[in-house]
Amino acid sequence: LDATQNLSFKNLDFNFETGLQYSFDDNTGSGRVATGNIASTQDIVGSRSATFEKIPASKTFSAYHQTIIKRNAENSRQQLNLGMRYDNMLERYNLLSPRMSFSSTHNNFTGRAAWGVSYKAPAMIQLYPGKSYIDYINYQYYAENPDERLAVITTYVYEPTNDHLKPNYSDVKEIGFDWSPSFMNLNVTYFKKDMRRGINVTNELLLLPKATYEVVDAPEGQQPTVEPTGEVYNIPRTISVMKNNYYESTDGIEVTLNPQRIKATNTEFNFRYSYLKSLVTDKGYNINKSAYVVGDNSVRYGVYENTLREAIKSFGTLTLIQHIPSLRFVLTLSAELNFKENSNYIGASLYPFAYYDTDGNYIEIPEENRADPEYADLKKDENTFTTVGTPFYSNFNLQIRKETKQGHSFSFFAINAPWYNPTYDYLGNRTTLNSKLSVGFNVTLLINKSNK
Repeated sequence: LDATQNLSFKNLDFNFETGLQYSFDDNTGSGRVATGNIASTQDIVGSRSATFEKIPASKTFSAYHQTIIKRNAENSRQQLNLGMRYDNMLERYNLLSPRMSFSSTHNNFTGRAAWGVSYKAPAMIQLYPGKSYIDYINYQYYAENPDERLAVITTYVYEPTNDHLKPNYSDVKEIGFDWSPSFMNLNVTYFKKDMRRGINVTNELLLLPKATYEVVDAPEGQQPTVEPTGEVYNIPRTISVMKNNYYESTDGIEVTLNPQRIKATNTEFNFRYSYLKSLVTDKGYNINKSAYVVGDNSVRYGVYENTLREAIKSFGTLTLIQHIPSLRFVLTLSAELNFKENSNYIGASLYPFAYYDTDGNYIEIPEENRADPEYADLKKDENTFTTVGTPFYSNFNLQIRKETKQGHSFSFFAINAPWYNPTYDYLGNRTTLNSKLSVGFNVTLLINKSNK
């Protein structure tokens, strides 16, 4: 439901837009939703997907208003957009999203600025994942005769509710300018995007009671009779859970340059460039099983600080478009230029600041003792935080389009047309930077019917 109204006052134009929206999305039938590792167990195959009937309908009610104010003068014009949106998502989240933008044009120069807030609610399958199953062996009786063999297995059923999940929050700020003299168009934009409460998967420790058994009778040719010894001890396992721990802050610059078409040859060029710098972290903690231990009775889990990762990516595209009007022919050649792509870790440590012992007790490690041989089994691999930036490389794509006077057309495209596949070495492994050659065709036939 949408309503608009327009008003004018002197050299100002006002546009008001107000609306309501409602959406209802549901699964029906006896199907299942496959989600990968939403709540899977570590090192154990046993996770199942959620059934349709376990996932309720997704309902969203929204109300929004936007005011647009335009001013037109002899050599300039301005526009101000003010908006507010309210969303009631999944009958549990009440969210307000303000946004605003302003632009001012003087002759062939335009300045722009914008700010806005947005949210993304958890997916229904994230809020209502299926059960996970952890199997562990209490007792094994092996015999040469298969009829005499026996295994006692316990299955632990883990069913998360994920009621704690919240929508992620994004705040975007942008400023830029457009310059359009007679010989070119230049667009430059700087933006900053901060995303908080992103949903990611992290490991948590579970302590599962393991009862021991003994044989009380072992008749020949039959499975033995066993009974509990009364001894029960806890074994550690990890489960993957979803949390609002992901945070990311990105600064970016985008430039687009379009020189004037060369009329003598009907040739066009354009260039696009982007530079992105992101800081990414997980606000929670990371736990890892100790190395070189045997059996549940000796395993312990280290607790580690998650690091701050800085990622930089610099890339551009140079495109040539050649028109031959007499032949109704267009040739497009684009060069993808990957200038820089690397990442590094800030504040990385291979050593844990605490650990869980075999009984699940949380024990802190003094900072001066974390590198002691006593905790050598908890030290992460030396290459855990090793990063190698990719070198400069390019990729070339080709598209050819031909039209006929009758309106038929034929087009051909080739991604990585020269089949150029540069490689680089990372920790002894050779990695290919470009994809393989990929081609495609398209034919359009226009059939005209004349009436006499």
